[in-house]
Amino acid sequence: MAVKKSELYSSLWASCDKLRGGMDASQYKDYILTLLLDYIILHELVHLRVKNHNTDFIALMDSYMPFWKDVKKKLNEQILDCWIVER
Repeated sequence: MAVKKSELYSSLWASCDKLRGGMDASQYKDYILTLLLDYIILHELVHLRVKNHNTDFIALMDSYMPFWKDVKKKLNEQILDCWIVER
């Protein structure tokens, strides 16, 4: 799958196109990827202390990354968007 730089709206993180065989990423892709990776790593590190997603887990996530819920939402939206295009 080819990855190409494009002039997408800054609110669009990335898009997948199975027919064209490529993925477009916004100019903020490096920042976004770092943010998403930070979230994923933090999520797993918090699980070293708290096994499930209870209030203790949420409190720890909030203390290290107050905006983690927004990042999680965007991550899930992007995964879902790519998954739907793949189907």
